[in-house]
Amino acid sequence: RPGELEQVDLESRPGELEQVDLESRPGELELVDLESRPGERRTTLLEPIIGKLRAQAKQGEPVQVVSISGAVKAPGEYPLEQGDRAFALVRAAGGFKDSAFLAAAELRRITDAVSGSVDLEYRELSFEAFGQLADANNLLLQSRDHITVRDIPDWNPGELVEVRGEVRFPGDYLIRRGETMAEIIARAGGLTEDAFPLGAIFTRVEIARLENQRAAELAEAISADVATSMLTQETRSVDFAEISSITETLQNYEGKGRLLVNLDKALADVAGENLVLADGDRLAIPQKSLTVSIIGQVRRQGTHVFQSDYDVKDYLSLAVGMTNRADKKGMYIVKANGAVMSAKTSWLKFSNPQQQLAPGDTIVVPVNNRYKDSLSAWRDITQIMYQSAVALAALVTL
Repeated sequence: RPGELEQVDLESRPGELEQVDLESRPGELELVDLESRPGERRTTLLEPIIGKLRAQAKQGEPVQVVSISGAVKAPGEYPLEQGDRAFALVRAAGGFKDSAFLAAAELRRITDAVSGSVDLEYRELSFEAFGQLADANNLLLQSRDHITVRDIPDWNPGELVEVRGEVRFPGDYLIRRGETMAEIIARAGGLTEDAFPLGAIFTRVEIARLENQRAAELAEAISADVATSMLTQETRSVDFAEISSITETLQNYEGKGRLLVNLDKALADVAGENLVLADGDRLAIPQKSLTVSIIGQVRRQGTHVFQSDYDVKDYLSLAVGMTNRADKKGMYIVKANGAVMSAKTSWLKFSNPQQQLAPGDTIVVPVNNRYKDSLSAWRDITQIMYQSAVALAALVTL
């Protein structure tokens, strides 16, 4: 049984290390039966054997152990017997992974120089003829030899991106390293006639993770700030329950990971716009939108048919104007691709053609947080008048 490890029964003799007989079966690596003991790793089962071999090593007789790493199923250390070769070590390690680059593995050998120093020797191996025992790469192993099985360059067989919406063949696509947004759309059959590139939504897992991290950091900063304020005489306008609610919301925040893209420029391969894809990316391309929405502090929120000659003021008129609580100076436009622009230019008229309203845009009129309703204003005025009258009365009686 060349190249196999002898089955070791460690359970029948608790408290003892199994005696390893390396002389009775030359040319074989000890095979551990993993199927009979599910749930245990091969390296765990071999630890007692490796330990025994190290204990048996004598002066001038190096430990009879070899090792293997890289693209094999069970990398680690293995017992060495006289006559064992490179192919046997690979079989003992469970064989190659799918990612193994068989054309260029490496053998490292430690040799003791005459001067007492240790020399390292490196040899290139090819496992393309693996299984042919007479192959020249099936080298005879020595104590402390180590084989490194390299991975195929740019190996990423499981990296997926999701393409949804207005492409001819939406779905999940396996990608190669360096593949771009334009290339994946081409593989998906290109855009349909109803596609709306300006509204493309692109999300990335790594960006969502960073958003979660930033939210957690903000929650910690708020908690630390409140804890510090408790040691001072600062006046707090919110109570502990409100702070706890805010920090809990931030800690449970789930980022969306959206990255603003210009799909038209990406398809034209404009520098910096045609993004290189990563595992977990998602691209959704909606249908054409011929509307403009207006929300927030307007009297009639809604969505209106896009008119090329309309500006923000015209759409505000369609919404019957702004409410008293509207923050006129803080109004902004959310473009179809998620970009945000201020609506302050030339009183609701954009001077830059790139800032003109376009289909799919949304006008947002925020609330003025400094707004005070008429009742509150009259209450304040009345209080001021009352306090003035009291002060005047006090002066008269002096």
